[in-house]
Amino acid sequence: MKSRHLLLLMIFFFVHYSCRSKETVLYNDVKTEYIRTLTPVILPVETASASAILECTKEGMVLLSRLQIETTKNAKMSILIDSLNNLSVEAIVERDTLFLPSDSVIITKDVLRTEIEYRDKELSRWQKAKQEAGGIAIGACIALVILTVFLIIRKFK
Repeated sequence: MKSRHLLLLMIFFFVHYSCRSKETVLYNDVKTEYIRTLTPVILPVETASASAILECTKEGMVLLSRLQIETTKNAKMSILIDSLNNLSVEAIVERDTLFLPSDSVIITKDVLRTEIEYRDKELSRWQKAKQEAGGIAIGACIALVILTVFLIIRKFK
């Protein structure tokens, strides 16, 4: 009865104090890159408009009684009435493109699997003595079990 308890106790200590020698470790390497670029943005179309009220005199001359010109920022307009009473309107619209900064983010994720081998530290003298005593006790338990089995077989023959 006592040998059975001793054997179970020794197995418990053997399993409890055993060491692992290798461990698999996963490294997650996440890289984030911020890239600042200039993105072209085309502005909407510019417009220009002109309205005029022209009147004719008795002499056959054309008089400009009212002129209204509306343009946007990048539009230019010119109105010309020459000596032959010809009206010419010229509008020049320049397209404009803005370059606005924009950020883009690139995330890359690398998973690296490595096995790390741990090297056990040197045992102290006391730990070595305990280890030797445990080995001797396990050997004695095994010998005791073999002897018991041998005696039981011999008794029944």
